[in-house]
Amino acid sequence: MTTEHSIRILLLGAALTAALSPAFVAAAEKTIELPGETAVFKPSNLPGYSMAQQQCMICDSADYVAYQPPSTTHAQWKGIVTKMQKAMHAPLTDKQIQPIAHYLTEAYSTQTKK
Repeated sequence: MTTEHSIRILLLGAALTAALSPAFVAAAEKTIELPGETAVFKPSNLPGYSMAQQQCMICDSADYVAYQPPSTTHAQWKGIVTKMQKAMHAPLTDKQIQPIAHYLTEAYSTQTKK
């Protein structure tokens, strides 16, 4: 190994050390502030409304619900809510699925509950 080669390795090591130092990393950090949630569920006196407010807004925006097709049936809403509980591990009890699905059907669908 030549002296020139050793110097290059030392310089490369010094450059990597400087690049990975906390001061360099901190200078590269960026922060952003997202706007607050503005979408809300359609108000209702149905028990599922308050359940959706409390449980669904933990992970989802009300926009997600509003973007579903108005032809979504009660069975489909129930399937969506069940999927959120079983597959996505939403903190829902089995007793909350039916009232939330009923509320979503009444508030967001052109279909009637069947």
